[in-house]
Order: sequence, then C-alpha cells, then structure tokens
Amino acid sequence: MCHLHELAHAKPLDKTAKGRHNTHVSHKDPMQTITISPNIRYVSLSDEDGDFGLFLHMFNGQLLNAHEVHSRDEFVSVLNTLRELTQPVEEVA
Repeated sequence: MCHLHELAHAKPLDKTAKGRHNTHVSHKDPMQTITISPNIRYVSLSDEDGDFGLFLHMFNGQLLNAHEVHSRDEFVSVLNTLRELTQPVEEVA
C-alpha cells in the first residue's frame, strides 16, 4: 500500500534498455475480482504489507466510490453498508 506522503519522496522509475520507464509491477498472487451485485465489486490484492481488498461501488458503469479493507470485520461492515446503499427505495419503505 502506498501513501500520498510516500509518493512525494518516491524515486523516479528505472528506465528500460530502450529508454522507456519500467512500469512493470510484480504481483505475488494475481488480483481477483468478484462481482457481488451489479453495483458492487470486490478486488482482492496483496503487497509487501499483506493482504487487503477494495470494494468498488459502481452505477451505470461509473465508479461512485472505493473502500479499502484490511480485515474480515472491515469487509463485512463495508459490504453491509454498500448493500444498504444499493437497496431499491421500495424495499426501504
């Protein structure tokens, strides 16, 4: 996971033999995307700090917001909140 303050002090990207910047990112495990509902997707990721995931809240193909989670408790909490937000209005009344 990269924080904004770390980006400010990041070293420039290495250049490849052809003079282009090396943008290759190695992943220990490939990321997996799960479509939970038409408007909610979950992407599982990992980095040197461990496993984490991103909930993507979509509407009509547009990203409304993203939520990063690091534990099962956070996963359940964010999922329940997103499910409440995406309920049709008729079901809420």
